[in-house]
Amino acid sequence: MALQKRTDGKDEQPAASTVAVLEEDEYRASIDHIIRRDFFPDLHRLEAENQGCLIEQSDGDAAGFKPEQSLDAFLQTHTSEDNASFSRLLLSEN
Repeated sequence: MALQKRTDGKDEQPAASTVAVLEEDEYRASIDHIIRRDFFPDLHRLEAENQGCLIEQSDGDAAGFKPEQSLDAFLQTHTSEDNASFSRLLLSEN
């Protein structure tokens, strides 16, 4: 998730209302799906051929996850529970 620049030059976290917080497994599965689709498009077919069977592709079941979303777009609009908790901790310390 990219940090936004404040007018005084310091980095600022995006507003919590603009980022969907997902459970760790759901967050990781969504990122895994996007990376496989964008960077390794033939991986699913090769795995299916290796196993000797056809495997159905999932459309992604994460909250608000759109299968056509790019990795950058997903990371700008979603975060994991751990990342959100860490961000809140940092904000409370400052």
